[in-house]
Amino acid sequence: GEVREAPPRMGLRRPGELPRLPRASIGRRFASTVLDHLDRAYGLRPEPLIAYRPPDVFEARIEFDHEVESSQALLFPLRRLTADLAAFLRSRDGGVQRFVIRLEHEREGDSDVVVGLLAPEREAGALFDLARARIERAQVPAPVRGMRLRADDLPRFVPDAGDLFASQARPQLPWLQLRERLRARLGDAAVRPVVWRADHRPECILLDGPPVDPRIRAV
Repeated sequence: GEVREAPPRMGLRRPGELPRLPRASIGRRFASTVLDHLDRAYGLRPEPLIAYRPPDVFEARIEFDHEVESSQALLFPLRRLTADLAAFLRSRDGGVQRFVIRLEHEREGDSDVVVGLLAPEREAGALFDLARARIERAQVPAPVRGMRLRADDLPRFVPDAGDLFASQARPQLPWLQLRERLRARLGDAAVRPVVWRADHRPECILLDGPPVDPRIRAV
């Protein structure tokens, strides 16, 4: 209040008249914060802006009005949560390699459905398909009253490079998504890599590796 009332008493009627006074005079008449404010207002002292950093964790929850007993009834809220996750990933230009779907029960402990991927993904349709396959195979002990999705493994996402002059039509489902869908539907142990063995028989080199570990990121 005192700072606002002082310029009219000094005969100053316009905002531009105050900066024309000697700085020493302004410093004696007003607090030092007035000089700092004038310097920032006229660009004499640039004020650094703090860059916004999106959170490194995504978490969303949907609570149901009644208990849900069918896995098919969970698909609609699951699609909404995975779509929100995909929008979050696109806003930060990243991907997700592991997320947890927590099914909340009223009379039982919560059930966690873990979705682990071999490579980062951010497409809403692919995330929904993988989560749906995991939930359909999960053993849910009680009706569900809420669903929560949490993702904290958010690595950098590098999209596949396309061929500008490709003449052949690409398959409808990319190999990486097909691999993830098979793991989600058949189990992690059902998908194995091809490894080399010192054996001349071709059948000895097929499907002989350990199950693919989702913690190992594909490059």
